[in-house]
Amino acid sequence: MTVPTLDQSREQPLAGWLSDNGFGASESAIGRDAIRKADLQRIAVALAEYAASQTPFGYPKTDGVVHLNESEQIRNALQLYMAEIPHDPQAPDRYYGYSSNGTNFRLTAVLENSQDSDGTEQDGLTLYVVRSQ
Repeated sequence: MTVPTLDQSREQPLAGWLSDNGFGASESAIGRDAIRKADLQRIAVALAEYAASQTPFGYPKTDGVVHLNESEQIRNALQLYMAEIPHDPQAPDRYYGYSSNGTNFRLTAVLENSQDSDGTEQDGLTLYVVRSQ
């Protein structure tokens, strides 16, 4: 088995790479949560690359939380940095959230494993959160 290169990880979500390399779609909560975390990290890198290319520096603004895959604005902004915006392994029932004031962003995914130490409890859900630095 080979580990995906950075270019491969930009071009294809982790779930697709796993499937292409003989691993079925993740069938465990822990596996799906690992995919969620990796996806949000990749999206954060693409957002940082996008923001750095803007004059003035900035992220795509939103009015509240948007479903990342349903936002044409985000898809258009990131198309140079990601071939495809990944989606939650249990889409359409679950989604990745995105919110930004233009200066900072916040990405979220609901984790299935409520005991995950990377999760934050919010409104009865265990969220994995990635914020801009």
